[in-house]
Amino acid sequence: MATKNTTRNFTDAFLRNPKIGTYADAATPGLRLRVGKTRKAFVYRYRDGDHLKQVTIGQYPGTPLEDARAQVRALRQARDSGKDVQREHHRAEEGEYTVKRLVDGYIDGYAKLIKRSWAEDKRMLENDLVGNEKNPNKWGDRPAIEITRVEVIGLLTEMVPRGERGAQLLLAAARKAWNFAIDHEHLSVNPFARLKIVKGVVMSAGTRVRVNKPKPRCLQGAEIKQFLFRLPTANMRPAIRDILRLQLLTASRKGEVCAIRWDEVDLDAGVWTLPAEKAKSGRLHRVMLSTQAQTLIEGQPRINEFLFGVKKRGHMRPDTVNEAVARCRDHFDLGHWTPHALRHSALTGLSKMGARREIQNRISNHADSSVGGRYDHNEFDDEARMWLQRWADHLDGLTVENVVPLERGA
Repeated sequence: MATKNTTRNFTDAFLRNPKIGTYADAATPGLRLRVGKTRKAFVYRYRDGDHLKQVTIGQYPGTPLEDARAQVRALRQARDSGKDVQREHHRAEEGEYTVKRLVDGYIDGYAKLIKRSWAEDKRMLENDLVGNEKNPNKWGDRPAIEITRVEVIGLLTEMVPRGERGAQLLLAAARKAWNFAIDHEHLSVNPFARLKIVKGVVMSAGTRVRVNKPKPRCLQGAEIKQFLFRLPTANMRPAIRDILRLQLLTASRKGEVCAIRWDEVDLDAGVWTLPAEKAKSGRLHRVMLSTQAQTLIEGQPRINEFLFGVKKRGHMRPDTVNEAVARCRDHFDLGHWTPHALRHSALTGLSKMGARREIQNRISNHADSSVGGRYDHNEFDDEARMWLQRWADHLDGLTVENVVPLERGA
C-alpha cells in the first residue's frame, strides 16, 4: 500500500494501475489522487488557516488528468481572489440534488431498512412533496437546497384543513428525510427542523402553547351496566368484543391486550405475563387473571401464535378496535368514549370497592414514585388476584337482576 501523500509525476500510465493510497501530483500543487479498492478520485486539497480542506473533482478515467489539473488551477485562482471554493463546490453539488433524489435516498437507504411503515412514508412524501401524475406541480425536480422554511410552513398550513394528523405525519417523515440527507453530506440545512403543529397552527418547536386536555372518559355505575348489556349485540367482530371485555376485566391497555401471545398466558396458574419490551412502563408485568378472564381466554380460537390472531396481519390492530368502537357509539348510547376508558373504569371501580392505591398501581403497572414505593419490593400478587376477582364478580352481578351495590373492602 502506498504511503499517504506520496508525490508522483502523474501520467496516464501511472494512473491506470496505482496501488491503494493517496498520491500528490508533482506537477500541480494541491492535486491529489485517492485510490480505493473500486475507484480512483481526483481531489483538490488545500489549507485554510488551521483547517485542511478538500474538493472532490471527479473520478478517473471519467475525468481526464488534464481536466483535473485545469480545474485545480482554476480553484487555486478562485481561492486567491478570496472565494470559499469548498462551499461553492458543495452548493453546486447540492443544486443537482433534487427533492426526488432526496426522498428516494431516504426511502431506499433508511425507511425500508428501519421502518415497518416505510410504504406510508413513501406515499406521503411522493404525493405531497415530490409529485406524481395526480399532483404534478410539486417540488420533485427542484434542488432540495432551494426549499425554504417559508415554503414548508405554507405547505403544512395548506394541509391542516384537510387533516391535522396527516400534516403532522408528513412533517415527521420529511424532517427525517432531510436529516438523512444532511447525515450523508448532501445538504447542510433542514427547513423542516424545529417545527410543530398545534391546534392547526404551524409554529416553531420552541413556542410554548398550553393545551387543555379533557379528562379521560370513565364509565361508572349504570354506564358500565349499559356497556355490558349492549356489548354482545354490538356490530363488531367477536374478537373485538372480547378485547374490550378483557380490558375491563384486567384494567390493561388496549395495545397490550391486542398483542397477547398464547405463550404469555399460563391458564393453570391464572397469569398473563407481559414482557418488559411490550409494556409501556418497560417493566415485566404479571397480570392476575380472574376465573372470568381465564374462561374468556380459553374460548378464543387458535389462529396463530396470538390470542387475538388475524391470519394475514399477526394480531388484531389497536386501530381496528378504535374504529369498531367509533362505528358502534350510537349502539351503546354512552356519548363519546374510547377503549382506553375501560382501563380508567376498571381502576376507578377498584378504588370505589376499597382497593389501596399501591394495589391499583400493581394492577395497572404504574410505578409508585413515593419513598415507600421505591423501598417496598412487595409484588402484591395475591392482593392483585383477590381484587381483580372481586371486580370480575361485581361485573357479572351487573348483568343479572337485583344487583348488589359495590362493597368496600377492609
